[in-house]
Amino acid sequence: MKKTIAGIAALTIALSAFTGCTDKKNDKSTASKGAVTTAQENKKGKTSAESSCEDVIREFIQAYNDNDREKTFTMMYPDGSIDLLNVWLKTSEDDDYTIEDYINEAQYMIYDDNEPEKINFKRIISTEPLIPDEEYDIKREYGTIQCMVDYMNEHGGPDKVELEKLEEFMTEQSEEDVFEKTEITEGYYVLMELENENGDTDKGNAIVYRLNGGNLKVMITHSRTDQVRTTATQLYKAGNTVLLDMYESGDSDGIEDNQYYIVSSDKSLDLNVPDSFDPEIFKSGLEKYSDKANDSEWFMVINKDVVIYAVIKVPEISDITATYPEYSILTADGDSYKTEKDEAGKSFEELYDICKELISR
Repeated sequence: MKKTIAGIAALTIALSAFTGCTDKKNDKSTASKGAVTTAQENKKGKTSAESSCEDVIREFIQAYNDNDREKTFTMMYPDGSIDLLNVWLKTSEDDDYTIEDYINEAQYMIYDDNEPEKINFKRIISTEPLIPDEEYDIKREYGTIQCMVDYMNEHGGPDKVELEKLEEFMTEQSEEDVFEKTEITEGYYVLMELENENGDTDKGNAIVYRLNGGNLKVMITHSRTDQVRTTATQLYKAGNTVLLDMYESGDSDGIEDNQYYIVSSDKSLDLNVPDSFDPEIFKSGLEKYSDKANDSEWFMVINKDVVIYAVIKVPEISDITATYPEYSILTADGDSYKTEKDEAGKSFEELYDICKELISR
């Protein structure tokens, strides 16, 4: 059974314990102002970014295929992280717990306690600069570990540093302090082609990054499309939660049954909104439940006090639009509406125009 807190997560000493933490949904000013992404071409026609990413990803996948978990650990986490784990292990009250246990727990998402299926790296499809959310996550999660490694090295190394003083130091650090000490000197979002043992190919996604001039690291991640789809689901659920709050507080009284309307992040796209419904109260409520309410473009089709359809586009990834229900389009169903599969993958603007025409009929 997996422990509730993975070994490396324990070493971060619970980010929520930081003093003066920045609210991610309202301020990303402490994130990198743009990771260095060199794009000069080499003799093989590849950019230097593609070459760098290909080399480190090939090495990572080879270690994964070999089930070399210490190698993949060192390729994901900041340099010196294993020394940090050994510091933690020396003070552990569990005598049966080993460094291998920590390493396995820190990587349960990619190994899941099973012998890994062999994967063949085929090629890099594209490399793109990191977006602010990705930079933020790297600095928040891995930058924290980097700060602890730096403290350890500055105070005698793994053999001499005192864990109690390290914990005290980290508790005193605000998120801004950590971010100031952590620089993403290189960073890419990588789309690649992979092949399994049966010869089937599929796309994979990784973030390749370098902190404070150290070695390149690899972080296997979900595709940006999946991330936007997840956000659409979260926004849909948040919208219905806010509508329930408004219903209970009387802020949506007077709306007739089967009254359909559109509320959007762009006020000019609001359509057929009942006089008794205040879109600003709805949007303000969304901010409590979704950290994407303010930094994305969205609209929702509402029936009285229930969201039936949500569409979102994240400006930082402008070519990706997602809906909830997933991959759907709104269609007429007598006097009401239903969603059907959208095989064409329509744009945000096209989906809005369809909904506008339906609601306006």
